[in-house]
Amino acid sequence: MDDTQTLTNPERLLHVPVPGGTVASFRSGSGHPMLYLHSAGDGGTWTEFHQQLAAQSTVFAPDHPGFGNSDDFTAITSMDRLVDHYLAFLDAARLDVVDLVGTSFGGWTAAALAIRSPARFRRMVLLAPAGLYDAEDPIADILSMAPDELIPALYHDDELVRSILATPPTEDQVAGVTRAMAALRRIAGPRLEQPDLEGRLSQVRTPTRIVAAMHDRIVPPSHTRRYAAAVPGAELMVVKDCGHSLYGEQLDAVAEAVTTFLA
Repeated sequence: MDDTQTLTNPERLLHVPVPGGTVASFRSGSGHPMLYLHSAGDGGTWTEFHQQLAAQSTVFAPDHPGFGNSDDFTAITSMDRLVDHYLAFLDAARLDVVDLVGTSFGGWTAAALAIRSPARFRRMVLLAPAGLYDAEDPIADILSMAPDELIPALYHDDELVRSILATPPTEDQVAGVTRAMAALRRIAGPRLEQPDLEGRLSQVRTPTRIVAAMHDRIVPPSHTRRYAAAVPGAELMVVKDCGHSLYGEQLDAVAEAVTTFLA
């Protein structure tokens, strides 16, 4: 594991070799280790949300395959293979029992990890997790959305939407998003759903909090309620005045929802 590349303190970018390539992962903070799995719209950056989590945990925040600074890992073509990938990452990073936090696509990945290897995870927080299938109330088809459709669907605050849309992305940002969406399609298929996931959530043994956005237009509220009902003993918390982006609109409330549960 190469941790020689230091960014602005205290964040450090690790380059962790696993089968098939190298995972780029931020590491920061102190306390019990946490694996944080980002959403389909993130990766490659350390944010104020990560920083708040790192106030009480040692946060490991890897980029998904094909996202940010991680290699493409083109052989990873399903959620089961992605779970294998992250278990290999935990082994390579010498992490035994960790807390587990995931947002949206990362929340689905976290749930799949907790199903597969419950002994590895002490506590888990899922933020607007994707993954459930519902033909009548489906997850939004983000892979087919143009930016002027996707951004309003991600946020509740219209002024924030206008501000984001007023700033055009750079060529590097466009290239990064294109690469990430190709990886997402390869791993998750045309939609962020897994038909057998809901039936398998009863296998989770990790104490779990589900955090939902009150005005989520990407993952329908019915999905977070079903997650909470399917995971044994899970509790559901709803954050007001925000859309699917969650900590993009209600940073402090969402960070507190994570840190209080893990504490």
